[in-house]
Amino acid sequence: QNWFPARVFVGDTYCYFAGMTFAAVCIVGHFSKTMVLFMLPQWANFLYSCPQLFRFVGIPIPRHRMPAFDPERGFVKNSYTELKPDELRPLGKVVFWILRTFKLAHVMPPDENGIVKMSNLTLINFVLFALGPCREDVLCLRLLALQGACSMMCFAIRFGVAGYVFDTIL
Repeated sequence: QNWFPARVFVGDTYCYFAGMTFAAVCIVGHFSKTMVLFMLPQWANFLYSCPQLFRFVGIPIPRHRMPAFDPERGFVKNSYTELKPDELRPLGKVVFWILRTFKLAHVMPPDENGIVKMSNLTLINFVLFALGPCREDVLCLRLLALQGACSMMCFAIRFGVAGYVFDTIL
């Protein structure tokens, strides 16, 4: 019964164990292609996070990129990083322009010092930006729905399209 509000949180040790278990089962069971497809949300999160993870882009990365909590409403909402767009490296300026232009991140107008607040680049923050602030349990259900939709797409690709690419599907 560890539901909202959560009392126990999964840590790094369990995440490493779960990942290792998935990898071992897929490799031993010859399902490595399926595993790559099941990891689509994690790959998307990695690619979306790259501008903050790699320093050569120049977008600052705060210590914690998890969503912020609004105690008045009991909602989780976007967390932000602060930056000066004029001081970004060339690649950072291009990435910032793409994120702002295509509304891939919440970008607030600059303050009097030219500092812009931009939502942190994680899939969780993107879901909050796209669908709005919500309670923790609603966010959990939204993220589970996203994982479920990606899993259904995985099965459609793996078993629907694989016959055109691979000689043996299973």
